[in-house]
Amino acid sequence: MEIALSQGFATASVPPLPTPNVAANPQAVGSTSSICQDGFYFCRICRESNEFTNEGKLDSCGRLIAPCMCDGSLKYVHERCVQHWIEVSQSRNCEVCRFEYEIRTCAKWKRRLFFSRMLFNLLTFDSITLLLTALVIWWCVFVVTDFDVYKHFPAMPFGVSIPIIIMAIPLSVFGMIVFIFTTRFYRKLSDLWCRLNCVSVVGEPPEERIASLRLQHHSQCIQAHVDDESDIFTAIP
Repeated sequence: MEIALSQGFATASVPPLPTPNVAANPQAVGSTSSICQDGFYFCRICRESNEFTNEGKLDSCGRLIAPCMCDGSLKYVHERCVQHWIEVSQSRNCEVCRFEYEIRTCAKWKRRLFFSRMLFNLLTFDSITLLLTALVIWWCVFVVTDFDVYKHFPAMPFGVSIPIIIMAIPLSVFGMIVFIFTTRFYRKLSDLWCRLNCVSVVGEPPEERIASLRLQHHSQCIQAHVDDESDIFTAIP
């Protein structure tokens, strides 16, 4: 039973502490292959290999990448698997090595044409509403400040402006309210459109960066081990 379990599951390889020869060569740090016992690379999330995956499922999963400092059987992961994991966990760091993924945002501008038309119509409506509100305000100011109009109404010198002001103020307030609410709705709709039309793609960091980070991590482990040993010897009477 133990033999069958060991053949069915691959164990994660833990890289040893670097020797002086390994520390001198950063490329040699963490060079253990992430393969199963049959010699095929596999994803650490879905536990499937691209060697036994059909073309349709391979397109849905993406290619195998090494997005973090994990090594051994935890090194490789499918692009779509890690993207789905980031969306579910709401975290951009690896759950094992705490490495921050290199994520770039790509926009799919040719999709969701319905939202594009809605945004265009809403923006046009806001522009027309704002323009009409500005015209009403300008007309009211012009009528109130133009004293030539009052020559035709000698009995009511300022009586003409009162109905105009009473009519213009509600129209202006209504236009501003419509503009504010449509702008807020436009912002929410634009955020939804960006979420639906943009996808976060996880990339592979450069090998030189991974090697240097692994070397730095191993150096810190060695230093911590030496400090612990020195503390032990110091505590001995």
